[in-house]
Amino acid sequence: MLTRLQSIPHASRLANWGRLLSVTVSGQIAVQAIGFLCGIMVIRLLSIEQYALYTLANTMLGTMGSLADSGVTTGVISQGGKVWEDRGRLGAVLSTGMALRRKFAAICIIFSIPILVMLFQKHGATWWESSAMIVAIIPAFLIALSTKLLEVAPKLHQCITPIQKTQVGSGLIRFVLTTLFLLALPIGALAVLATGLSQLFCNWRYRKLSGRYVDHNTSEDPVVRSEILRIVKRSLPGTFYIAFLGQLNIWLISFFGTTDAVAQIGALGRLVLVIAVIQSVFSILIVPRFSRLPLESNLVAQRFIQVQALLWICGGSLVGAVSLFPNQLLWVLGSDYAGLNTELILMAVVCGITLVRFGIQSLNSARGYVLNPWVFMPLNLGIMTMAYSLFPPVDVYNALCASVIGTLFGPLIHSVNFLVHYRAERLQHSLDAVPA
Repeated sequence: MLTRLQSIPHASRLANWGRLLSVTVSGQIAVQAIGFLCGIMVIRLLSIEQYALYTLANTMLGTMGSLADSGVTTGVISQGGKVWEDRGRLGAVLSTGMALRRKFAAICIIFSIPILVMLFQKHGATWWESSAMIVAIIPAFLIALSTKLLEVAPKLHQCITPIQKTQVGSGLIRFVLTTLFLLALPIGALAVLATGLSQLFCNWRYRKLSGRYVDHNTSEDPVVRSEILRIVKRSLPGTFYIAFLGQLNIWLISFFGTTDAVAQIGALGRLVLVIAVIQSVFSILIVPRFSRLPLESNLVAQRFIQVQALLWICGGSLVGAVSLFPNQLLWVLGSDYAGLNTELILMAVVCGITLVRFGIQSLNSARGYVLNPWVFMPLNLGIMTMAYSLFPPVDVYNALCASVIGTLFGPLIHSVNFLVHYRAERLQHSLDAVPA
């Protein structure tokens, strides 16, 4: 029987992908299950006012992380994919990326903290609550700063099992710390601090793991720096735009809506964390392999089409599952969030489309196909302006309806970007191959 299976074309490749998927998916299910339980516990233990502050803090952490990156991770993956088998050169790529992120992080802290304090005060936080949140946010941000870069080398070398163990361990530490902190004192700042402290373990493990493939003592490479900065300069306007657009509903509701609405939209997002499993599997398995595909073959275009079709199936399945069980899912959140059935389904639609957009954008980034921000931003801004004109973001329902309209165009825009850059790269490769 085994001999017959082995004789089937591509059987060994299918078996290898099956093994990788089973390990990765099972690991990510464990990670996200722990994160889901932790998130539900935070919702249940915090008052709706404290959870609103926690939602604002988490949103700002995500925005700060995006701005501090500004395309650096994209540049590191793109450059690292070219030298992934050379320990010294990969170390130079990583060192260069780390240096750039530290500089961007300092700028982010200076500009982000005053805005966050203003929002805390608007939603009824006392000065000591605002101060406690800031004290928790800054170390959490700094600790998480290196995580994405430290995991580049293990991902390029497909160290799936160690990555999964690290993420599960970090999740368990977060769960334990969150439980202890919030049972002792149920305030949002302690939940943020627990998340940051759990990342210490993650960074320690990633640094140890990447040491097998990277020389951490390698100094910065000016050539790599210029290549990464080229991607950063092209990505920077779009990064600023997307960093705020990605959480636009929360930002707009925090300015124009109520504290309850901020908590509600944050809590609904917790129930569709299944896309985080798919995104994590995608980032670990698909993106590094796509980065390594040779340009000489047609595999790049073929894999792009195949992966996009799979993403649409996953997004549609998510919406279908949520539509079948909205009451049961809302029961998990507690009585403060009952009756948000329509809003939950709309959230699932937004997350399904966002999953597809995330996948296409990640594939583009892996090849260094950065979308021209001066094309993307005016186009998307016009779409979002129209959407929020139709549905003013004064409550959760309106904000989510506007998001559905706004996100629909993302996959199309990024697919066109892939086609343009892929054809240009193929043409340039053909010209370079012609003898002088």
